[in-house]
This record gives sequence, C-alpha cells and structure tokens, in this order.
Amino acid sequence: CPGVAAVAGLRQVGTKVGFSSLGPEVTVSAPAGNCVNTGANEPCLFSIETTTNTGSTVPATNTYTDQFNFNVGTSFSAPIVSGIAGLMLAVNGNLSSSQLLTRLQHGATTPFPSPAGVSACHVPAGPQDLQTSECACTTQVCGAGMANANGAVLEALRPIAAVSLPAQVSAGARFA
Repeated sequence: CPGVAAVAGLRQVGTKVGFSSLGPEVTVSAPAGNCVNTGANEPCLFSIETTTNTGSTVPATNTYTDQFNFNVGTSFSAPIVSGIAGLMLAVNGNLSSSQLLTRLQHGATTPFPSPAGVSACHVPAGPQDLQTSECACTTQVCGAGMANANGAVLEALRPIAAVSLPAQVSAGARFA
C-alpha cells in the first residue's frame, strides 16, 4: 500500500522475531518482544509488559501483562513506529506522508546486528516462504534499520524546500 509504513518485529537482540513478516516493502523494524523460557513454568523473558483490558466486545477488568501473563507481537512494533511518526509531525506538521516515511527511514540509524550462529534473513521467494524462525535482518528485508525516535525527529526538523514558479516568464524579468 503506497504511503503506508510496514514494520517488522524484532527480538530483544535486534534479530527478526519468528512471527514477524519481512520483505522489501518493510520501512523499519521495532521491538516486538519474544518469549524465552529457561524451563517449564518459568517466566517468559523479554515479553513486552503493557496494560490491557479483559473485555472482548465491551470494556471489562483492567489488567496488565507480565512475565507469566505475557504478550508479544508486531502489534507492539507498529504502535512504537506510529508514536515516532506522531513525534515527527509534532515538530514538523508540514511533512507529507512520503516525506515522513523517507525521514523515518533516514532516522533509523541503528544498524541491524549480525549475531554469530544466526542465519541472515532473505527476500521471500513467494507467499509460502514465511521464515518463521529467528534470522538476522538486512536492509533488504527488515527496512532501513531499527526505528530510532531521536534520529527520526532530527530528520523531521530538517527544512522542506518549496519552489514556487511564476505563471509566466519573460526574458530579462526579475523575480523576488
């Protein structure tokens, strides 16, 4: 979809988490959490803790997630990037969606790590090539880099050039 930011999910070490999609359409990547257990009935390490509500169609009991009632997913990655986009628009409300996406990518200055023993992600060969295990991100499949709020806001602060052309131009005419 043109004008939309696709976001990949990252594990705590900066590699693609198994449940995340990937591909050349991805704009940037952001934390998605992942559950690493050290043993049966042990806490889930690296989950994303958040508040939630138990209602499925109407509000019910407010609660939270933690290491035993864990929550992970790219549903965390996208709001992180949305928040960064909101910060960018707060400092420069004149950004078009394409300018915002480009500056979001330029601000993603944190490179993807390449941990030993983790194979590199690859461009999916087709819809069945899901790559459902951890892999080391590259800019070809996980976007420009790891989302970076400070870098993106600094990019948003750069001026936007606007050129205004006169309706007619005559030889020797001067324009202010």
